This record gives sequence, C-alpha cells and structure tokens, in this order.
Amino acid sequence: MSEKSPYVVRFSGLGQGLHHFEFEADDAFFARFEKSEFEKGQVAVRVVLEKHSVVMRLTLTCEGRVEVMCDYCAQPFMIPVSGQQVFVVKLGNEEAADDDEDVIFLPVQEHEIDITAFIYEVIALSVPLRRVHPEGQCDPDMVKSIQNYAVKNDAEDIDPRWEVLKNLKNKLN
Repeated sequence: MSEKSPYVVRFSGLGQGLHHFEFEADDAFFARFEKSEFEKGQVAVRVVLEKHSVVMRLTLTCEGRVEVMCDYCAQPFMIPVSGQQVFVVKLGNEEAADDDEDVIFLPVQEHEIDITAFIYEVIALSVPLRRVHPEGQCDPDMVKSIQNYAVKNDAEDIDPRWEVLKNLKNKLN
C-alpha cells in the first residue's frame, strides 16, 4: 500500500458527535493486498465515527459480495458477506499502547486515519468458514470426477482382518 489510500477518514476539523462516511470496496480495493484470498468483490462500507475529545469509536458495516473458491468443486463464485465491527481509537502516546490491545493509538498530532486494513478485516471475518456453491451450482464435470474417485463405504466390502478386530472389541465391551 505505497500510494495514498482513498480509504481515509479525516477527523480533524469535525465537531464532537456522530459523523457518517461511505466507501466502496471493489476489485481495486482487493488488489491493494498481496496474497489476499479475495481478488474480486463489490462491498459497500458504511463508517460511523463517534468523536469525543481524545477517543473515537469507528463502527464499520460491510455488505456485499466477494469472490471465493468453492471448497467442493474448486471453482470461483461470489458469496454474500455482511459484517460489523467497532474499533476504538485514542489520541495519545505509544507507551499507552501496551495497556490495551483492543484500542488503536494514534499520535496526538494525527488528523486522519487510514481504515483500509479495518475494512479488509471486517470483510474477511464475515466470510463463512465453509464456502460452497448453493445447491446444484457446482461445476458438473468436477462433481462427476469427485464422485468417480470417492471411497465407497459398503458394509459388504469389509476387510476380514478388520472384522476380527471388531469382534475382539465387542468381546472386551
């Protein structure tokens, strides 16, 4: 992220209270991250900044879709994402940063905050762990290949050596 980020919230000059910002996380947003698991997406980002004298609360809400690989057929597809997270930002010295890991410390002379990483974090945390196409939308050729190589578990095909061990286990119980 060498060039200036368009995902910056400028808080100097704002009065105390609530302030609203909107951003769009698109393909260009995801291209900013090397080795990201997401390369494409369209996510609307709403930011509510609650400003106080030395403390700010940033509430990020993300809704949209990102492209992921299907865990079953390994084909890309768009999956809906929706998430919200609150970040607490304090203006102060770096020494206080050791006290609380959940608080982001900024130098007192700072007048804006780059929220690019925060947006990515909210999106990444809102993607489900199991990523599969909706029913019937997986690549049919891949599904056929998977079924051809799937291990069949028929009760009739039990190796006789396992049957002996199974009988031994039953006798011990």
